Order: sequence, then structure tokens, then C-alpha cells
Amino acid sequence: MSILHFINEHLPNVIFESPFYYNNEYSIRFELGPPDSNIDNNTYYNVVRERIVALFLAIFTENHPMYIVGYRTKPREI
Repeated sequence: MSILHFINEHLPNVIFESPFYYNNEYSIRFELGPPDSNIDNNTYYNVVRERIVALFLAIFTENHPMYIVGYRTKPREI
């Protein structure tokens, strides 16, 4: 089954565009970064990665089928 077929069959009302969280009736949003905003980028992203892996391992089993859908946004201008 192709990803488009799966989405059309099982997720017909989901809007796959930014901001995903606000465009859909149901969604879950996690704050993955540490509360201290005065830390260096490497520490920040290490904490984020650890939290993502922990969530992933808690949610999915080895035989649990899944699709991961991502989208790329335009970089913010600084």
C-alpha cells in the first residue's frame, strides 16, 4: 500500500501542512527541549534527542507498523 493510499483511506481529514498542530482537530504536542534556555546548542539538542527516543520507544513496539510523515518549511530569516 502506498503512503498516499494509506493517508486517503485512514486519515482523510488530516491536513498535512504547517502548522500541523493547529490545523488538525486532534494532535499531541510535546515540549522536547530542556526548560533552561541558556544552555549551549549541543546540550539542548542532546536532551531533545534523548526525549524523542524515549517517546518513540514507549509508543511503538518492534512489530508495530508505522509511517513517518515530515515536511520541510522555509527557514526563518534572521
